[in-house]
Amino acid sequence: MNIKELMAGVDVTRVIDAFLLMDFSFSASNYENTFLEKYEALPNLKKVIEDNIHLFAECKPNMDTNPCTIFIFYNLDGDDYGNKNKKSFASFVVEDEDVFPILDKDFHMFDDKGEATLPYYSYDNVSMNEMANYAIAKSSIEKFGKEVCAAHILSEIFFWGLYPEDRENKVKALEERVQRSMDEKNLYTEKEVHELLDEDFYMSDDEKLYYEEKQKFEEKTKGVINRYVAKINDEIHEEYIHAVRQEYSSR
Repeated sequence: MNIKELMAGVDVTRVIDAFLLMDFSFSASNYENTFLEKYEALPNLKKVIEDNIHLFAECKPNMDTNPCTIFIFYNLDGDDYGNKNKKSFASFVVEDEDVFPILDKDFHMFDDKGEATLPYYSYDNVSMNEMANYAIAKSSIEKFGKEVCAAHILSEIFFWGLYPEDRENKVKALEERVQRSMDEKNLYTEKEVHELLDEDFYMSDDEKLYYEEKQKFEEKTKGVINRYVAKINDEIHEEYIHAVRQEYSSR
């Protein structure tokens, strides 16, 4: 099943339900927007989701696209030691032609320690016509259902804009800015960016003290956090490899 077929076969209302449960902007953790702001935004958001589902279902896929497959997972957040039950959705795309030659080998994705390394990519900046032809892994459909998969894909691509033209324009603008910066050799290091922003200038004494003590705590617990992150990453790595191998072995 490709994304065009996926979007054509979903219950729009249930996609909206799943999207709202995933989206940070409408979560209790978003303190920047008030309850009323979130409430007032809901009708527009629902229309945007419905419009995008119909646009995917009705678009003409780019048949020249290299065959690709999207995998969707619901993983533990390895960067939140204080909340070990916290999970979030994640996904990636692989090109089919990269997988088949190494399917019977000990391939890795996060490192180069195996017999081969399988590249994997984000897809949020891909045009709708190209993405429409991407396949969805059977394991993702079976585990989460079509509506949850559709909601996650929309949540990923909305980072660039709410409609295809907006997304394509923003991606193009970013690529042009990056190229212009490279041509002008006008790239800043992280340290230079902080110096330019002069972050400390905008902090009160209490804020400075808070972040100083927080940094001390992070230094003291760095070993604990690193071991936890390594453990979770190893588990996720194995899950990704298993899912890819299972998907392509059945084709």
